[in-house]
Amino acid sequence: MTGSIPSITLASVAHSCSTPTRPSGCAKPVAPYGMRKSVVEGVSAAWANVRFMNRVWRERRMLASLDDNALKDIGLNRADVERETGRSPLDLPTCRNRWE
Repeated sequence: MTGSIPSITLASVAHSCSTPTRPSGCAKPVAPYGMRKSVVEGVSAAWANVRFMNRVWRERRMLASLDDNALKDIGLNRADVERETGRSPLDLPTCRNRWE
């Protein structure tokens, strides 16, 4: 077979994609859409982690405010509560859904 294979140049590929272009006079290049999306996802995940840390901190504070009778009802004692409330704010449970 003596067919010819069409050649594709990089210039034609670069102009055919739908990446945003930089306005004339703007010195800062515009990031491609995928890069912006990953930054937004990263910020969103970080914000979800902060919200999760805040929720765990509030739950530990509420647990510490329970009296001994309420703790006995849920099967805990004061030593368990002291151990849980003494944990670091960064020491988070791994078996819970962070995005609920």
